[in-house]
Amino acid sequence: MASALDMTSLDDSSRFTSLFEGALKEYHEHTGTDLASHPLYDRLNACGSAETVIDAVKEQARAFGEYRKGDRATQLMTKLSPLVDTMLVLNDGLGKTIGEVFKPAKLVCAGVGLLLRASKGVSESYDSLVDLFDTMSRFLERVKVYTRVKPTPSMTEIIVKMMIGMLDILGLATKEIKQGRLRAFGKKLMGSRKIEDVVKRLDRLTLEESRMSTTHILLVVHTLLEEFKGVMTGAETSTATYEEALASIQQIVDDVNKIKRDLLHQKCTKWLSPPDPFSNHAAKRKQCHRGSTDWFIHGNAFGEWTASERSFLWLHGKPGSGKSVLCSAIVDHCVHHLRRTGLGTVVFFYCDFQDSAKQSLDGILRSFLVQLCQQSDSYSEILSRFRTENKGHLPNTDALGQCLEAMLALPNEAPKYIFVDGLDECPNSGMQPPRDAILSFLNDVIVSHFSDVHICITSRPEGDIRGVLKHGPASFHVSLEEEIGQEHSIVNYVVSSVESHPKMRQWSKTVQDLVIDTLKYNAHGMFRYVYCQLNELCDLHPADIPEKLKTLPKTLYETYESTLQRIPEGSWELAHRIFQCVSFSQRPFQVEELAELLAFDFRGDTPAYHSDWRAEDVQQALLTFCPGSFLSIVKTRRGSDVRFAHSSVREFLTSTIIANSTARISRFHVLPRPSHTLLAQICLTALLQVDVTSSRDTLSKDLHLLRYAASHWDVHARFESVALSVMDLATKVLDPARPHSVAWLSQEGRFPGELASFTPTSRLGGTTLYFAALCGLPLVVEQLVVSHPEDLDQIGGHHGTPLNVASHYGHIDTVRLLLDHGADPNAPASPTGPALYVASFAGHVDVVQLLLEHRAQTQSPWMNTVLRP
Repeated sequence: MASALDMTSLDDSSRFTSLFEGALKEYHEHTGTDLASHPLYDRLNACGSAETVIDAVKEQARAFGEYRKGDRATQLMTKLSPLVDTMLVLNDGLGKTIGEVFKPAKLVCAGVGLLLRASKGVSESYDSLVDLFDTMSRFLERVKVYTRVKPTPSMTEIIVKMMIGMLDILGLATKEIKQGRLRAFGKKLMGSRKIEDVVKRLDRLTLEESRMSTTHILLVVHTLLEEFKGVMTGAETSTATYEEALASIQQIVDDVNKIKRDLLHQKCTKWLSPPDPFSNHAAKRKQCHRGSTDWFIHGNAFGEWTASERSFLWLHGKPGSGKSVLCSAIVDHCVHHLRRTGLGTVVFFYCDFQDSAKQSLDGILRSFLVQLCQQSDSYSEILSRFRTENKGHLPNTDALGQCLEAMLALPNEAPKYIFVDGLDECPNSGMQPPRDAILSFLNDVIVSHFSDVHICITSRPEGDIRGVLKHGPASFHVSLEEEIGQEHSIVNYVVSSVESHPKMRQWSKTVQDLVIDTLKYNAHGMFRYVYCQLNELCDLHPADIPEKLKTLPKTLYETYESTLQRIPEGSWELAHRIFQCVSFSQRPFQVEELAELLAFDFRGDTPAYHSDWRAEDVQQALLTFCPGSFLSIVKTRRGSDVRFAHSSVREFLTSTIIANSTARISRFHVLPRPSHTLLAQICLTALLQVDVTSSRDTLSKDLHLLRYAASHWDVHARFESVALSVMDLATKVLDPARPHSVAWLSQEGRFPGELASFTPTSRLGGTTLYFAALCGLPLVVEQLVVSHPEDLDQIGGHHGTPLNVASHYGHIDTVRLLLDHGADPNAPASPTGPALYVASFAGHVDVVQLLLEHRAQTQSPWMNTVLRP
């Protein structure tokens, strides 16, 4: 495709003819389809509006029965409309010679439609298509300004080249799908080397466009100066000319800055990979009852917090008091009234007990840096320098903190409003509790002298949090259950719910008043308690309500016990399995994934997966086994996540209260080790669904769960002694001679170096011991060292020896075990260097110290690059 993207010295018409003919020829070579004469392209040419073009393209997907299932169809359709619409508007701005004769946008739209058609029945492609259309949309977003501003000839050329590049991507993607390569270990489209090469060329085109825009600014400035010279010499020039030129300059400056900022934001997002706080924010906003937070936003504490030069606000309350919902309302208020008016910068983060990526200081800092980057050119410059200094390597937490502090210290910037919700949802146990690190950093910021920094934290009033957050300038501590506004909001919530619910509004005035008065008295500031009672009362006959109100549970936990009592005996086992998986998953399961968890059979010696056990109506199946008040389904960018409806549900299920309850209730008690064992068994069994009897690039089952299993099975296996319980399954998955190891390594690209030289006809380098060390599984490593001592210093994987790879990933317990069994810290260097070098380069100080204690050599060419001043 390089020849198709290179411009010649011909005139514009001939050059564009050559470009499009070359692009169509290569599309035909990739797909076997003559796009320009295809019926779909003819149909699109006959369409008179963007809406009809979009409908015609969408029809290619609507014909697939599988697209009608789940949320991936909705995601795909959501991506298509803006993509097609932007291309058509850009096409109209290219002029008659290009836009009407060649119609590049409709060629690309036809390519999109044929790609959708080729994807029929290839369920692995659905997520890849969303990623692909996301990438294409990002490139178009960068030149979207030319839907409003007429492009120069040079910029027109770039836009045409971008559309041709997209056509090349579509041809390559269609070829990948037709050849069945997506079935090879769940390979992603965006992982194709050829597609990535075209994406890089498109990146270069957008940078060229940015430089040309800057040149255009200089040209406009020069023209304006010449006009001023004319005035000085007596020539006549209208005021409108100056105003038009100045407006043009400002528009271009704004557009160029936005393009640069967006480009850097995309690069830094890819580099730092921050957790997504926006899905949590959207979910909490949906739960917010209209007017329920007005009492606080219009109150004195909030007003003084925003008005002070440096201030700290701590909102605390018992479980279920609506802290996160209130936080989301405050964030929205600040975004609308401060950020969008240029009066403030707003960043926020929601700590999440159900997502391990949202429980650490590292995740918070990465999210804040990326959010700030998009709101100020000065912040963008700091992050850009930071990225350059780290040479694209992911920095450690200390470095991230220093970068954020550098941003906060900038003078002459708008006030900064920082929100951290649910701090109590971060673990406070272990040798280095994540919550302690977050508290320490926030306290440093609170007591610092950064000007115009306003911090808001929400949590329960736990002792360790209270002890750290009691100091600082302009501190405001608000206990929600003590606020009269909170009480009034709960009353309003009950009244509104009763009067608006289809069933409850049919009750008599007497029954309605009785419900309102009873719940108002029992609520004690807890929205969650009120919600659970209303959820149960709405299904009762009005005649039974007065008696039910007399026996209402007094606490939230009593409410949960009552709910568990109603689970039928036939659902006990599966309900408990769901509770275990949701409680200790590393990220929220999607609906389709959780449904597959129910298709595993644990009655034999080893777990077995039955694809025919999967329910078609997934959400209904979940509600059949679990109470609706326990689980909620949240729409996110990835799809539909299954979560506990509230953090108090998980706390109840894992508490000693349920453990000490009656036998009917205590059977649902959730313990960490059995839960991690269950999850490890499920993940490993899912990965073993690769068909051993056929070729390695064939997955015998279409498992949505594979992605989670590939990313997190080893995390579950590392918990306490879980690895002993899954030893046989783990060694099968880790064996490089089997297809299973390729399946989990390729799913999420966690260890790309291990697959760099792999082909479907070869086997992975390394031994089973090497891959056990890579995963940091000391119990598995110990067994393999005993059974296969010859593999201890065997060189084979990307990082060479088992000791090298364990050192690279900082698995200190595995490194210690290997050294104790005689592993040589000075073994011949692998392509990535000896153990001491890779540990030093990765910043694992504890591993470096351990290697030095075992006489690892510091004098080597590799170490000279680390020790050089």
